[in-house]
Amino acid sequence: MGAAASASSVVTTALHGDVLVVTIDNPPVNALGAAVRQGLLAAMQQAQADAAVAAVLLVGAGKAFIAGADIREFGKPPVPPALPEVCRAIEGSDKPVVAVLHGAALGGGLEVALSAHYRLALPAATVGLPEVNLGLLPGSGGTQRAPRLMGVQAATAMMLSGQHLKAQAALQAGLVDKLVEGADAQAAGLAYVRELLTAKAPVRRTRDLAIAEPQAALAWLEEQKAETAKKARGLFSPLKIIECVQAAVQLPFDEGLARERALFIECLDSPQRAGLIHAFFAEREVAKVPEAQAAQPRPVASIAVIGGGTMGAGIAVAALDAGLPVTMIERDAESIARGRANVEKVYNGLVAKGRMTEAAKAAVMARYIGSTHYADIAQVDLVIEAVFEDIEVKKAVFRELDRVCKPGAVLATNTSYLDIDAIAASTSRRFTMRGGPFEPSVDSMPDELELREQSLPNTVDWQIALQRASSLFGLTLGQTLNAANVGKLVDEVKQKVGERRDAVSRLVVQVRDRAGRYAAGTTGSRQQTAESAQSFLAAVASAADSELVTTLAGADLQTSEAAVGRALGQAKVCADVLELGSYWQLFDVVLKLNDHRAEAAQVIGRRLAEVLISDEHVLGLKGRLDELHRDAMTLLAAAAPVPAPVAAAMPSPGVPAPAPVAIPPVPANLAPEVVAEKQQLHLMGAEAVAALEELKARITSERDLELTLSWRLQRKGTQL
Repeated sequence: MGAAASASSVVTTALHGDVLVVTIDNPPVNALGAAVRQGLLAAMQQAQADAAVAAVLLVGAGKAFIAGADIREFGKPPVPPALPEVCRAIEGSDKPVVAVLHGAALGGGLEVALSAHYRLALPAATVGLPEVNLGLLPGSGGTQRAPRLMGVQAATAMMLSGQHLKAQAALQAGLVDKLVEGADAQAAGLAYVRELLTAKAPVRRTRDLAIAEPQAALAWLEEQKAETAKKARGLFSPLKIIECVQAAVQLPFDEGLARERALFIECLDSPQRAGLIHAFFAEREVAKVPEAQAAQPRPVASIAVIGGGTMGAGIAVAALDAGLPVTMIERDAESIARGRANVEKVYNGLVAKGRMTEAAKAAVMARYIGSTHYADIAQVDLVIEAVFEDIEVKKAVFRELDRVCKPGAVLATNTSYLDIDAIAASTSRRFTMRGGPFEPSVDSMPDELELREQSLPNTVDWQIALQRASSLFGLTLGQTLNAANVGKLVDEVKQKVGERRDAVSRLVVQVRDRAGRYAAGTTGSRQQTAESAQSFLAAVASAADSELVTTLAGADLQTSEAAVGRALGQAKVCADVLELGSYWQLFDVVLKLNDHRAEAAQVIGRRLAEVLISDEHVLGLKGRLDELHRDAMTLLAAAAPVPAPVAAAMPSPGVPAPAPVAIPPVPANLAPEVVAEKQQLHLMGAEAVAALEELKARITSERDLELTLSWRLQRKGTQL
C-alpha cells in the first residue's frame, strides 16, 4: 500500500499497488460540494500523471457513494470546477476508472458513476436521477449517458419520475455492471479492479455506446412528450428532460452535452425551480419545529363523504384506495345510485386497462356504502362535505353533521371559495383551519365584508395562467382555484404588465434599429422575443378582469416562455443600454478602422451582431456590450506600428520636414486670461488619446473655458 496523498480535505488518494483509490469523505452523505469537485478533479489529474497508476477506484466513505448536490450551495454563485468538467475528466481517463456504489448514488453522484468506465454495486446501493423534483434536469451528462446504458424508455421514465432504483434493479437496467455481496465498498472495489486488470479490460467510455433503435426511440419520445404535457401540465423541467433525451438520440455526444447544459441553465433560471427549492428547504425546516416533532397523527379508521358528484366520488376513491371504509351520504336513492356509478367508473377504467382484476374491484367496493341517513355516519372519524357551492346548503349540512357526529370527529369542507368562517359559525364545534384550532366569530367580521359568487375559469386555464405568472413575471401565487386567488392573480399580473409595457416597447424599437445597423438587418431571436413579449403584454393589458386568466393562458408566445420571461425581466436594462449613444458612436468609429486594427475591429463587429440577434437568456446584452465597449476602447487606443528609427528621423528625399504646428494666440476680446497653453508635437496614437482625455477632463470640469484648436495628423511620407 502506497502513501496517502490528500487531494483536498474531503477527497483523499492512496496507492494500493498500481490502483489509485480515491475516497470521497464529506459527511454525512458525501454531497458534491466545491471541495469534493476540486478533489475529484485533482485526483484524476494525479492518476493521469503517475505512471505507477494502472487503474482508478472511486469509493465513498461512510454510508453513501455520493448522495447528490450540496444543498448548501443552492442559490449561491457557482464555484469551479463545474461537475460536467469533473465528469469529462473521469470519462476521458486513459486508465480504467471503476466506481463502487454503496448507499445512495443520486443526482450528480450517479452522473459521476456513469462517467466511470465500470460500475460495481453492493446490495444496499440506491441509484437515481431525481432532479425533476426540484424543477431541474440532470445537467452533467445524466440525460446523455443513462439512455446509452439502460435504453431510452427506461432512462426517460426514471428521470421523469425521479424514482430511485435498488441495486438489483440497477443491475437489470444496465446502470451497473456487477453486483456483489458484502458491506466493505473499498475491498469489493479493489477485488473488481484486480479482476478487470487481469482480464486486460479496456477503457470503456459510456459516451461511445450507441443508442439502440434510434428511430423507434424518437417515435416513442414524441408520444411521451404529448403524454407528459398532459400529466405534468404547468411543470417546466419534464419536457426539457425529454428534449435532452431526444438530443442524445439525434446528436453527437458532445453536442448532446451542450444541449443538455443549455436546457439545464433554462431550468436553473426558472422561477418554478426557485419555488420548488424553497419548498424543499421549507419542508426540512418544518420537520425541525418542536411541535411537529411531538405531534402524532390523528387515527382515522372510517370516513364519510357528503355528496356523490365528481369531487365527492374522487374523494371517496382516494379513501377507498387508502383501505378505508367509506359511507357516502346523498339526498335520495337516485342520487345514491349516481354517486356509486361515479365511483365504480374509476375502477371500471382500471379493470379495462388490466391494472385491476374484477375480484380486486369487488373487494374495494365492498368497503363502500351509500346512504340517505346522517345517523349512519355518527361514529366515523372524518367527514368531508362535497355538496355544490351554495353557502346556505353547506351551512345546513354542517348543522346536521354537528348534531349527529361523535365528539372529536373531524368535519371538513371541500369548498372552493366560500367563507369557511361563515360555515363554521353554523356549528357549535371547535374547527381546525390551516392546521390549527379555529374558533369562528361572525360578529368580529368587518361590516363591509361582502360575499359574492364569482364565475371562475376552468382548471386547465388556471394552471397554465399560474405557470405563466411564475415564469414570465416571477409571481408566486396560491394554487387553489378560488375567487380570492383569481382576484390576486388578476391584480398582480395587471401591475406587472403596467410596469413593463413602456420598457418592452422601447426594447422593440431599439433592438430593431441596432440590429438593422450592426447585424445586417437580421431578424434574430432577440427581436422576435421582444416583439412576442410586446404582443403578449398588449393582449393581457386589453383583457377585462373576468377574462384575464383565460387571456394569460391562451396568449400565443412566438418564442419560448423562458426567452419571453427573461426579456420581460430585463427589458428596462436592455433598452437603457441600447439607448446609450456613446456606445454606438464608439462602435461606429471602431468598425470603420482600415489600418492594422481592421481585423480585430471585424471580430468586434461579428460579436456585436451575435449579441444583438441572440435571446437574453443565451447572451446577456448589458454584460456583453460592456465587454465589447472595453475591447473597442482598447483597440482604438492601440498605437500604429512604430517606423524604424532612422526612417523616422530622416524626411524622405524631396519632401520637406513638417513644420511645427503653430497654435494662434487667443484673441483678447474672447479670453481675457490664457489659462493653459501647450504644444505637443509628434504624439503617437496612445499618447495622443491620453492627451485628448486630459484635455476633455479639463474642459468638462471648467464649463466657461474656450478652446482654440489646430491639429495635424501625419504618417511617414504622407501628410493628412
